[in-house]
Amino acid sequence: STANLLGHLYKVVAYYFLYLAIYADAVSQPYRQMHYMLTHDDLTGLPNRAAFNEKLNLAVVRARQDAPCAVLLLDLDHFQNVNDTLGHEHGDLLLVAVAGRIQASLPKTAFLARFSGDEFVILLENMAIDPAKQVGQDVLQAMEREFDIENDHLGISASLGIVAYPTDGDSASVLMRYADLALHRAKSSGRNCLIVFSRDLSAEIQRRVLLEARLKHALQREEFALHYQPKLEIRTGHLVGWEALLRWNSPELGAVSPEEFIPIAEQSGLILPIGDWVLREACRQMRVWQDLGLVAGSMAVNLSTRQFRQTDLAEEISAAIRDAGLVPGDLELEITESSIMDNQASAASVLAGLDHLGMRIAVDDFGTGYSSLSYLKTFSIHCLKIDRSFIRDIPGDENDTAIVRTIIALARSLGLIVVAEGVETEAQLAYLRANHCDQIQGYLFSRPLPPDACAALMRDRAGLAVA
Repeated sequence: STANLLGHLYKVVAYYFLYLAIYADAVSQPYRQMHYMLTHDDLTGLPNRAAFNEKLNLAVVRARQDAPCAVLLLDLDHFQNVNDTLGHEHGDLLLVAVAGRIQASLPKTAFLARFSGDEFVILLENMAIDPAKQVGQDVLQAMEREFDIENDHLGISASLGIVAYPTDGDSASVLMRYADLALHRAKSSGRNCLIVFSRDLSAEIQRRVLLEARLKHALQREEFALHYQPKLEIRTGHLVGWEALLRWNSPELGAVSPEEFIPIAEQSGLILPIGDWVLREACRQMRVWQDLGLVAGSMAVNLSTRQFRQTDLAEEISAAIRDAGLVPGDLELEITESSIMDNQASAASVLAGLDHLGMRIAVDDFGTGYSSLSYLKTFSIHCLKIDRSFIRDIPGDENDTAIVRTIIALARSLGLIVVAEGVETEAQLAYLRANHCDQIQGYLFSRPLPPDACAALMRDRAGLAVA
């Protein structure tokens, strides 16, 4: 009958749609799982870089002049120390806890993603720069509380770079590049702070790009030179050594300050070939002076953070010394406190290798880095160089005189040589002599000199000694 036919037809249609629903769910569920895996971080469950980039591109399209958006790029300060001292498991647990705390401190409309490693990024839609800064301050404030990770109480700070659309850039890629620059400025400003992108930073980018492009060819074009600043022993007045200082004279840019180009070389990785050239050239020059019969003392060479991270550093230095015909005692290596403390496990290995070679290690710019002094007895250190910022105002500044006096006493108690950098006046020298500082370096005695002028200085002082 017609009714039975319609009933059967209804069942066929119902089973067909039921089959489609079951099939669609069976197919779509793995797809949804795969999409989630591709767009989320396994550890924290947060959206990942790909998801954030997609979200930011959409936000840029939607944003208008009266409805801007802001991006906050966050990086944990010295996170590597957690992995090195407590292990990667603790590090992972800390990252999960940090993600949760950041999320809890944000407005509900904020979009938080984990970019990579210890780097997180926040998108704030329909928010101008001033309220975005307040969000950033809230995040930094939330980070001030310690994290309970198993049986440990861990404290860690963060640095933030902030950028706004459309004020600072017209595309997602430009915004992220500027956010990264603002973050780097926050790091270099002492960390645990936020920096808002400005046009001054934009001009800095253009200058940086130009310098990096020219740096790539400077070594090949022989645009680098070394000048050498002498070190004087206070007690005897004898010249006891030299510090090799890099100079760059570009045909296009003129003389470029080391304070400007060395950080760029460091961040771009160009410091590795440049640093190797400095090491070998300093060793070569020391050998030339020795062959001339000059009493040059030792040669100090600065090692960058990137150089210090090289696992084969000891072998490279050993080869440079051997090729120049020197002995390890002819060379002293200067490293900063931050180079040691940024990765203590790696530092321990590298310093042990250098100590095995018989190398002398000096801590440069001492007093400007870490408050912890435990590394002085943990690692093989031979010399402390007091940063010039503490020397500048002695003996008139009570705080600086107290700091200098304390550093000298610390060095003497540990059996370390102490060198004062940036000595420019007789009053500074008199104070340092009265407090038993070992050596000085600075314009009072000599500015950095080209090799020929160094040789002349050594001949003159040898003549004075004979007389």
